Amino acid sequence: MLDDSVSRRQAGIFLLFAPGTRPDAEDLVRLAEAPGGAGERSGKELVSFSISHRPAEHPYWLELLALGLTFDLQGLAPGIPADAPPAAHAFSIPLSETYGLEALTLRPGPHLAAGGNLLPVVRAMAALGCELAGLPGLIAIGWQPAGTAMAPDYFRRVVGGWLKGGAFPGLGLTALDRARDGSVRSNGLAFFLGHEIVVDPLPGESPADCAKFTLRAIHDLVENGPYPTGSTEGPGGVTVHCGWQANGALLRISRGGEPQG
Repeated sequence: MLDDSVSRRQAGIFLLFAPGTRPDAEDLVRLAEAPGGAGERSGKELVSFSISHRPAEHPYWLELLALGLTFDLQGLAPGIPADAPPAAHAFSIPLSETYGLEALTLRPGPHLAAGGNLLPVVRAMAALGCELAGLPGLIAIGWQPAGTAMAPDYFRRVVGGWLKGGAFPGLGLTALDRARDGSVRSNGLAFFLGHEIVVDPLPGESPADCAKFTLRAIHDLVENGPYPTGSTEGPGGVTVHCGWQANGALLRISRGGEPQG
C-alpha cells in the first residue's frame, strides 16, 4: 500500500478515450480559448482555464491554470497514453465499457502535491475536470482515489452540483461496498479524511436506506470534519456511536441504542 504522501501526490482525474482518439495539445488550446469555455456549452459555468506552460521538448503534457492553481495534464496524443488502473466502480456507464480505453491524467502540479487532498485543491481540479468533460470523444472520467469511473454528463452533474453548494458526490468521488452483515463501507473517503467509514444498519433497515445514510454521513464528514469517538450528533441530528478499527484506518458508525463493537 502507498503511504499517504505518495497517494496524495499520485491522486487525480483520468480522462478516458477510445484507442486512437485522445486529444492533442492543439485540442486543449481550442477548448481553453473557446468563448465561455466548455462550461457555457454544458450550461454549467464553473471555471475558466488557460494553458500556463507548454514545453516544446515534451509536447505530450501541458500545465493548466485554473482558479490560481496549476495542474498537469499528461498522456496527450500522439504520445503514449497515461497509465490508468482499471476502475472498480462505475456510475451511469457500464463498468465493462471503461476497460481498454486510453487515458489522460490530470493531477495537481508539483508545488501542490503535498496538499493534493485539501478541499480547495480538489474543488479546483474537479471544476477543471468538468470543463475538460467537453473534449470530443471522451467516454468516461475516472477518479483515482476511489477507483471510480463516470460518464462525462454524470460527472458534470454530480460534481458540478457539489461545487455549486449541493451534496458531496459520494457516488463518484467515493464509492460504497456492502458487506454480508448489511453494513456499508466507504471506498475513497480516506483521501479526504485519512480513514474510511463503515455504517451498521438499523434493525430491519433496507440496504438502500443504509446506503443513503452512509452518503449523508460522507457529505457531513467531508464538509465538517471527522466525528469524535463515542456518541455524537450525525447528519440530520441523528445520534451516532463511533469507534476506531483497523488501527485507525476505519471508523465504525452505528445508530440507536448502544454502540456496536
